[in-house]
Amino acid sequence: MVTRIDKAGALGGFLFLGFFFIGFWPLAHFLPPQTPMDDAASISAMYQGNTDGIRLAMVCLCFGAMFYIPYIVTMANFIRRMEGGAGFLTLCELAGGITGSLFLFIPAMIWELAAFRPDRSIELTQFTNDAGWLFLIAAVPPFILQTMPLGVAILIDKSQPHLFPRWFAWLTFGLELTYLPGMAAYFYKSGPFAWSGLFPYWVPFTTYGFWIAATSWIMFRSVNVIIRETA
Repeated sequence: MVTRIDKAGALGGFLFLGFFFIGFWPLAHFLPPQTPMDDAASISAMYQGNTDGIRLAMVCLCFGAMFYIPYIVTMANFIRRMEGGAGFLTLCELAGGITGSLFLFIPAMIWELAAFRPDRSIELTQFTNDAGWLFLIAAVPPFILQTMPLGVAILIDKSQPHLFPRWFAWLTFGLELTYLPGMAAYFYKSGPFAWSGLFPYWVPFTTYGFWIAATSWIMFRSVNVIIRETA
């Protein structure tokens, strides 16, 4: 059941985006990111030169991941309304979203670990840096499992009024295709399919960020509509 408190969950999507952007850009300087071709010495120098910035950035990322969870819960409430109960789609969205949140927390904690002792072996710093990026960029399946149920729920929506337009379902499916190249980061260290490249990094970050902002706005705006209809 969607209630007024779900506005807080919808706002969680915007807070997630805000905290991640602040952490990635002005604090960690991960926007644009390092590349897999950067040698261990340059990666270590980055952590040594911006130790406190990266540490604070990872705190921001962890808070962003925290706000992602109520956003997922609010979306589950909307899907439950559309499918007429807490059924298969609702549970898949929740499972995918909660699993996906781990791949937001874990990279932040790994990068925090790298910044905790920036004077350690440069090869070990490079290893932890690689691990953080691959955990974040290549963790595509949980996010598809989180987004696809909303698209299906929109198409079978049993509720009145329909709060998500049907075209948004097809937009959701189309944007999911842009996430898939993220898994190419396992195989490439340079070019457009490396973790810093166009297809694993820039395109999915842009399209998923847009999708979160759009769904957050629609859900926030729709809470009052649902409350009026059920009053």
